[in-house]
Amino acid sequence: MVKHTWVISLLLVGSLIGLTGCAEKTANDVAVEKTKTDQQQMNKDKQETARKAEEQRKTEEQKPIVVNVVDPNTKQIVKTFTPKDMGFGTNDPKYKEDIGNWRRTL
Repeated sequence: MVKHTWVISLLLVGSLIGLTGCAEKTANDVAVEKTKTDQQQMNKDKQETARKAEEQRKTEEQKPIVVNVVDPNTKQIVKTFTPKDMGFGTNDPKYKEDIGNWRRTL
């Protein structure tokens, strides 16, 4: 009976020591968490870079488009106009009509 209590006591003490060792974070767990946070930071940086690039692209797209009509013989600009003001994209038949009328005057 006394042997059984010693065995049970040693088993209990060994189990408690094992559990306290497992409760601490290992070096591998710390490294994994560090790589996760690094990856999250990199993802945030990539998203921010992509967002900035898209904003820059949008500002570039907002520049007005200007069409210069050039005389092929003299290489001089005959007329300059913006298609958006003439109705391009919003009223295409009117735009085509305006271009046709302008072409006839030349």
